[in-house]
Amino acid sequence: MSTANTALDRIRINPAAPARAPIETPPARAARAAARDAEFLKGPILLTHIRRACKVSATSYTPVGLYLAIRHQAALKKQDWVPVSQSLMAKFGLSRFDKYRWLPRLAAAGLIAIRNQGHRTTLVRLLPVPDDDESDDASIKHKNRSI
Repeated sequence: MSTANTALDRIRINPAAPARAPIETPPARAARAAARDAEFLKGPILLTHIRRACKVSATSYTPVGLYLAIRHQAALKKQDWVPVSQSLMAKFGLSRFDKYRWLPRLAAAGLIAIRNQGHRTTLVRLLPVPDDDESDDASIKHKNRSI
């Protein structure tokens, strides 16, 4: 047995140094794998769109969450018209009552178009928002007063 140790000592770089433990997978690799599997919002999202969604309600951030949920769904499905399902709403912490309340208001703000299908899930399409957002500010703020 001592002959085996002396043979190993000859091929070690520093015979006085103890043998190293096997190399472990770095935690950064596990973190990258977790990040790869995580969900995210696809960008860029123009501030003009978010600003307009914020102006839908002066007291609630629910329209912004609903708008971001719709953008997320549109990026995943890669379609013009996407369903706004209850599972999508739950993923963003929204209820079906939020959907009934805020979808028409987002449509009135010019962010989305709505297609109701009777008893089936509502379909929504994102609309392009003009860069000159200031012209519609007064009309959106005026609608907030009646809410």
